[in-house]
Amino acid sequence: MRKTASRKIRATDDGSTYEWNGSAWVDVATHLRAAAGAELRAIEAAIAGFDALLSAAMNAKAAGDFPRADRLLARALAIRPAHEGALCVLCSLRRLQQDPERGLEETAAVGATTRYAPLLTSRAAALCDLGRWEEAGRQIEVVLAMGNVSDEALAVVKRIQSEKAFADSDDY
Repeated sequence: MRKTASRKIRATDDGSTYEWNGSAWVDVATHLRAAAGAELRAIEAAIAGFDALLSAAMNAKAAGDFPRADRLLARALAIRPAHEGALCVLCSLRRLQQDPERGLEETAAVGATTRYAPLLTSRAAALCDLGRWEEAGRQIEVVLAMGNVSDEALAVVKRIQSEKAFADSDDY
């Protein structure tokens, strides 16, 4: 039996790219069937209110649907632009998208004055991602001084300590 190379057929509609899998059109980004993707967008459009938008964004982020999380967070932040919890989710989303610099930029205005430990911790983790260890250390010291010793904060501390130990060693 001879194998033949199959050519992927793609189409774009409403900003999404779909690929034919032999039996249905599937969204390349979400891997949902086209009909499911349209239904999901209709459900997403019906979400109203800050709390519902933030909750849906967090669920989308947890599910790995970063484009959907991004859209929902944008809508939530349009309602409450300086909400520290939403900004924390945004910063962590940017880190997952391999763009910690953007996460720091988008949270800079509130991040500079906040006392909200989860946002400070997320920003410290983004600073670690960028190798800005001194800044990350100062940021996480504020969190620890406030008595907020979460697993996330401790993970940042361990990253900083590991980097410091590596930098201080002569084993290059």
